[in-house]
Amino acid sequence: MAATGGQRSGSLRAEIKGCVREPFAIEQDEDRATVTSRVTGNFRGGPVDLRYSFVLETDKIASLEIGL
Repeated sequence: MAATGGQRSGSLRAEIKGCVREPFAIEQDEDRATVTSRVTGNFRGGPVDLRYSFVLETDKIASLEIGL
């Protein structure tokens, strides 16, 4: 869900302000960790489970993908 333009970005921020995120699952393979979190709040389509998939290199996030 990419925001384009100032108006859309501000609208998106307002929609996600006040949301509650609750991580409930963590998976890890050789180079990737995936955290699944339930996001609840006052927004269309919610609640939703988001998957945050990280690749770490020298203790820093080298890659991050967020999906459903």
